[in-house]
Amino acid sequence: MKKMLVAVMATILSLNAMLTSGCSFLKAKGESKTENEKISEAKSKQECAERKPNLAKPKSGAINVSAADLVKDYQRNETAADEKYKGNDIAVTGKVDSYSFYSVDDDINIYLDAGGTDAVSCYLDLDEKENVFFLKKGQKVTLQCEGDGKLSVYPHLKNCKVQNIGE
Repeated sequence: MKKMLVAVMATILSLNAMLTSGCSFLKAKGESKTENEKISEAKSKQECAERKPNLAKPKSGAINVSAADLVKDYQRNETAADEKYKGNDIAVTGKVDSYSFYSVDDDINIYLDAGGTDAVSCYLDLDEKENVFFLKKGQKVTLQCEGDGKLSVYPHLKNCKVQNIGE
């Protein structure tokens, strides 16, 4: 149990570092680095520069929609939106707002900004964590997902994979 908790905390910390700063290995301002830390940072930057995301291929027949339009559809008529999106392949595009990690289901939840206080909740399997490394808050991304209706406040998408990463 203790090993599992340590592994979960390590994953949470690494995901936090990845999403808030992308490939950043810098210490907090004012902290000095040892020579070994400088060498390690240079190696890490080199490795980061050489990494490429393993993007999902677009699915034929997927519904292409922006996060904002998906939220608007659910706000207008939840039943009609469920008919259109639930159980279907969706390519949703929006800006990364925030994320969370759920150790119980081994999921990563990324919230895409849909304007104001609205968002789309997108669940990625843990095997997508390497792609999450490339995402930063505010960055445009397209996720390939399956519609799962509206849970609580936000439209919910599951089985998401990173399809495209923008600026």
